[in-house]
Amino acid sequence: MPQGNFPLKAVWSFDIDGTLTNYPREWLDYVKTHTGRHFDSVDDAKQGLGENYATLKYQYRLSNDKYSIVVRDDAKGLIEKIRAAQGKVIISTRRPFHLFPTMQERTAQWLAENEVRFDKLISKSVLPEEDFAIHIDDEVTEIEKLNGMKKAHFILLTKQKKPEEFASLKNKDNIHFKVGIDEIHAA
Repeated sequence: MPQGNFPLKAVWSFDIDGTLTNYPREWLDYVKTHTGRHFDSVDDAKQGLGENYATLKYQYRLSNDKYSIVVRDDAKGLIEKIRAAQGKVIISTRRPFHLFPTMQERTAQWLAENEVRFDKLISKSVLPEEDFAIHIDDEVTEIEKLNGMKKAHFILLTKQKKPEEFASLKNKDNIHFKVGIDEIHAA
Protein backbone atom coordinates (compact mmCIF):
# COMPACT_ATOMS: atom_id res chain seq x y z
CA MET A 1 0.00 0.00 0.00
CA PRO A 2 1.66 3.27 -1.03
CA GLN A 3 2.32 5.75 1.77
CA GLY A 4 -0.88 7.68 2.40
CA ASN A 5 -3.09 5.93 -0.18
CA PHE A 6 -5.58 3.72 1.64
CA PRO A 7 -8.43 1.59 0.26
CA LEU A 8 -11.89 2.81 1.22
CA LYS A 9 -13.39 -0.66 0.78
CA ALA A 10 -11.71 -2.11 3.85
CA VAL A 11 -12.36 -2.45 7.57
CA TRP A 12 -11.34 0.78 9.28
CA SER A 13 -11.08 1.36 13.02
CA PHE A 14 -11.38 4.84 14.52
CA ASP A 15 -10.52 5.96 18.03
CA ILE A 16 -13.04 8.45 19.46
CA ASP A 17 -11.37 10.98 21.74
CA GLY A 18 -8.72 12.92 19.84
CA THR A 19 -9.59 11.31 16.51
CA LEU A 20 -13.31 11.82 15.97
CA THR A 21 -13.34 14.74 18.41
CA ASN A 22 -11.04 17.58 19.40
CA TYR A 23 -10.05 15.93 22.67
CA PRO A 24 -8.44 17.10 24.89
CA ARG A 25 -9.75 20.60 24.11
CA GLU A 26 -13.34 19.72 25.12
CA TRP A 27 -12.19 18.09 28.35
CA LEU A 28 -9.93 21.03 29.24
CA ASP A 29 -12.82 23.43 28.53
CA TYR A 30 -14.96 21.39 30.96
CA VAL A 31 -12.18 21.57 33.55
CA LYS A 32 -11.98 25.36 33.16
CA THR A 33 -15.76 25.76 33.43
CA HIS A 34 -15.93 23.67 36.61
CA THR A 35 -12.74 24.84 38.34
CA GLY A 36 -12.07 28.27 36.89
CA ARG A 37 -8.55 27.10 36.04
CA HIS A 38 -7.04 26.96 32.55
CA PHE A 39 -4.66 24.15 31.62
CA ASP A 40 -2.77 23.67 28.35
CA SER A 41 -2.66 19.87 28.51
CA VAL A 42 -4.13 16.86 30.30
CA ASP A 43 -0.81 16.33 32.10
CA ASP A 44 -0.89 19.93 33.34
CA ALA A 45 -4.48 19.43 34.56
CA LYS A 46 -3.56 16.20 36.36
CA GLN A 47 -0.64 17.89 38.06
CA GLY A 48 -2.53 21.09 38.86
CA LEU A 49 -5.69 19.43 40.18
CA GLY A 50 -4.05 16.54 42.01
CA GLU A 51 -6.60 14.19 43.58
CA ASN A 52 -9.47 16.38 42.33
CA TYR A 53 -8.64 15.39 38.73
CA ALA A 54 -10.11 11.89 39.08
CA THR A 55 -13.27 13.22 40.74
CA LEU A 56 -13.78 15.79 38.00
CA LYS A 57 -13.18 13.18 35.27
CA TYR A 58 -15.76 10.90 36.92
CA GLN A 59 -18.31 13.74 36.98
CA TYR A 60 -17.55 14.52 33.33
CA ARG A 61 -18.19 10.92 32.32
CA LEU A 62 -21.61 11.06 33.99
CA SER A 63 -22.48 14.48 32.59
CA ASN A 64 -24.28 15.41 29.40
CA ASP A 65 -21.26 17.52 28.41
CA LYS A 66 -19.41 14.44 27.17
CA TYR A 67 -22.31 13.70 24.84
CA SER A 68 -22.71 17.21 23.50
CA ILE A 69 -19.30 17.30 21.81
CA VAL A 70 -19.39 17.67 18.04
CA VAL A 71 -17.71 15.07 15.81
CA ARG A 72 -15.10 16.62 13.53
CA ASP A 73 -16.30 17.22 9.96
CA ASP A 74 -13.15 15.71 8.43
CA ALA A 75 -13.69 12.48 10.39
CA LYS A 76 -17.36 12.30 9.39
CA GLY A 77 -16.41 12.93 5.77
CA LEU A 78 -13.88 10.08 5.70
CA ILE A 79 -16.34 7.71 7.38
CA GLU A 80 -19.02 8.64 4.83
CA LYS A 81 -16.58 7.86 1.98
CA ILE A 82 -15.69 4.50 3.54
CA ARG A 83 -19.35 3.56 3.96
CA ALA A 84 -20.20 4.71 0.40
CA ALA A 85 -17.44 2.40 -0.90
CA GLN A 86 -18.95 -0.47 1.13
CA GLY A 87 -16.13 -0.40 3.63
CA LYS A 88 -16.73 -1.16 7.30
CA VAL A 89 -16.25 1.14 10.28
CA ILE A 90 -15.37 0.05 13.80
CA ILE A 91 -15.41 2.69 16.51
CA SER A 92 -12.99 1.65 19.25
CA THR A 93 -12.43 3.50 22.48
CA ARG A 94 -10.82 3.41 25.90
CA ARG A 95 -13.99 4.89 27.42
CA PRO A 96 -14.62 2.70 30.48
CA PHE A 97 -17.89 1.04 29.41
CA HIS A 98 -17.45 -1.60 32.11
CA LEU A 99 -17.56 1.04 34.89
CA PHE A 100 -20.51 3.07 33.59
CA PRO A 101 -23.54 0.93 32.69
CA THR A 102 -25.06 3.41 30.22
CA MET A 103 -21.86 4.76 28.67
CA GLN A 104 -21.74 2.45 25.63
CA GLU A 105 -25.41 3.07 24.82
CA ARG A 106 -25.02 6.83 25.32
CA THR A 107 -21.90 6.83 23.16
CA ALA A 108 -23.73 4.98 20.36
CA GLN A 109 -26.61 7.44 20.63
CA TRP A 110 -24.20 10.39 20.55
CA LEU A 111 -22.52 8.99 17.41
CA ALA A 112 -25.93 8.55 15.75
CA GLU A 113 -26.93 12.11 16.68
CA ASN A 114 -23.72 13.28 15.01
CA GLU A 115 -24.60 11.20 11.92
CA VAL A 116 -21.64 8.86 12.28
CA ARG A 117 -22.58 5.53 10.70
CA PHE A 118 -20.60 2.58 12.01
CA ASP A 119 -20.74 -1.21 12.11
CA LYS A 120 -19.44 -1.77 15.64
CA LEU A 121 -18.73 0.22 18.79
CA ILE A 122 -16.24 -1.63 20.97
CA SER A 123 -13.75 -1.24 23.76
CA LYS A 124 -10.13 -1.05 22.63
CA SER A 125 -9.41 -4.03 24.86
CA VAL A 126 -11.13 -6.26 22.28
CA LEU A 127 -9.89 -4.44 19.17
CA PRO A 128 -7.03 -6.93 18.60
CA GLU A 129 -9.69 -9.62 18.04
CA GLU A 130 -11.18 -7.63 15.15
CA ASP A 131 -10.11 -8.07 11.54
CA PHE A 132 -9.34 -4.47 10.59
CA ALA A 133 -6.98 -3.21 7.90
CA ILE A 134 -6.49 0.38 9.07
CA HIS A 135 -6.66 1.97 12.52
CA ILE A 136 -6.59 5.73 13.17
CA ASP A 137 -5.58 6.98 16.62
CA ASP A 138 -3.96 9.97 18.28
CA GLU A 139 -2.26 7.97 21.05
CA VAL A 140 1.26 6.66 20.48
CA THR A 141 0.80 3.99 23.19
CA GLU A 142 -2.32 2.62 21.49
CA ILE A 143 -0.60 2.38 18.10
CA GLU A 144 2.39 0.71 19.75
CA LYS A 145 0.22 -1.94 21.47
CA LEU A 146 -1.78 -2.77 18.36
CA ASN A 147 1.22 -2.66 16.03
CA GLY A 148 2.76 -5.58 17.88
CA MET A 149 -0.43 -7.66 17.65
CA LYS A 150 -1.93 -6.94 14.25
CA LYS A 151 -0.90 -6.98 10.62
CA ALA A 152 -2.52 -3.73 9.64
CA HIS A 153 -1.76 -0.14 8.75
CA PHE A 154 -1.86 2.44 11.49
CA ILE A 155 -2.39 6.15 11.06
CA LEU A 156 -1.08 8.22 13.95
CA LEU A 157 -2.52 11.70 14.18
CA THR A 158 0.32 13.93 15.30
CA LYS A 159 -1.32 17.36 15.60
CA GLN A 160 -0.74 17.71 19.34
CA LYS A 161 2.31 15.49 19.63
CA LYS A 162 5.99 16.23 20.07
CA PRO A 163 8.48 14.35 17.83
CA GLU A 164 10.14 12.71 20.86
CA GLU A 165 6.83 10.93 21.57
CA PHE A 166 7.37 8.86 18.39
CA ALA A 167 10.92 7.78 19.26
CA SER A 168 9.77 4.66 21.11
CA LEU A 169 7.76 3.31 18.18
CA LYS A 170 9.16 0.14 16.65
CA ASN A 171 8.40 -1.25 13.18
CA LYS A 172 7.37 2.08 11.68
CA ASP A 173 6.96 0.52 8.21
CA ASN A 174 3.21 0.21 8.63
CA ILE A 175 2.71 3.40 10.67
CA HIS A 176 1.69 6.50 8.74
CA PHE A 177 2.12 9.88 10.41
CA LYS A 178 -0.52 12.50 9.60
CA VAL A 179 -1.15 15.86 11.22
CA GLY A 180 -4.91 15.44 10.77
CA ILE A 181 -7.58 13.31 9.12
CA ASP A 182 -7.78 15.74 6.21
CA GLU A 183 -4.29 14.51 5.17
CA ILE A 184 -5.48 10.91 4.73
CA HIS A 185 -5.90 10.01 1.07
CA ALA A 186 -8.12 7.05 0.37
CA ALA A 187 -9.68 5.65 -2.79
